[in-house]
Amino acid sequence: MFGEAIEGKGIIEISKIGNRLIEIPAYFMKDGGRAVITGDAMEPQDWSEFDGIGAGYSLELRNTQNEIPACAFENDENLKAVTASLVEKIGRRAFRYCFSLESACFQGVRAIGKAAFHGCQSLKNVCFGNAEDISSQAFMGCRRLEAAVFPKVRYIGVMAFDACHSLKSVYIPCVGNKRMLAYSGLAGGGQLESAEKGRRLTSTNS
Repeated sequence: MFGEAIEGKGIIEISKIGNRLIEIPAYFMKDGGRAVITGDAMEPQDWSEFDGIGAGYSLELRNTQNEIPACAFENDENLKAVTASLVEKIGRRAFRYCFSLESACFQGVRAIGKAAFHGCQSLKNVCFGNAEDISSQAFMGCRRLEAAVFPKVRYIGVMAFDACHSLKSVYIPCVGNKRMLAYSGLAGGGQLESAEKGRRLTSTNS
């Protein structure tokens, strides 16, 4: 288990080998620093290491982590961006009220838990190419979110996109249930029409 600066000041790599993560040095994380986590999956006590490590920091998980546990980053007002390729599930309220979070990229995620990104007011860019299940309130209150592109999603929970006032582009082609789309918060005319159009185009091309 060790931590070292990589690619210059402001970026730190931490490899977890069986034991608890070391404390992330705050001076590496000032003014938009980035933490890259490699090695083994983290245990419940490890997530507290990210508390207060610096304003505007970003996180990249390159380790064997297959799940972001419930409430892992809830109320973290410093996290600005998160990327993880091996994570398959995001727990309930994992990023709830992360007010500074602007970007979330989880290409391997299949399930997004209840209220996982609820109240992320700055969230604008999301990447979930393999997600199949979006639980209720998952993106509720993400008022800067402009696009919902979920090519493999088959289930969307109630109010999953409620109060996403900037949402203009919707592509959820595998959901054909109009009631499910409407209850998810995608009932605002153009949004629902866009979702339906995406579904029809995919059906026609398949």
